[in-house]
Amino acid sequence: MKKKNILTAAVSLSLVACLSIGATLAYFTDKSDTMTNVFTTGKVD
Repeated sequence: MKKKNILTAAVSLSLVACLSIGATLAYFTDKSDTMTNVFTTGKVD
C-alpha cells in the first residue's frame, strides 16, 4: 500500500511539473501582432 501511495505522489508531481513547464513556455513564446487603430473624424449632417 505504501508503494502505491509513493507511486501516485510521484506521478502527480510529474504531471504538475510538466503542466507548469508547458504553461510557462507557452506564456513566454506567445507572439501577437500589435494592431494600430486609426481613428478618422467624419461629418454628421
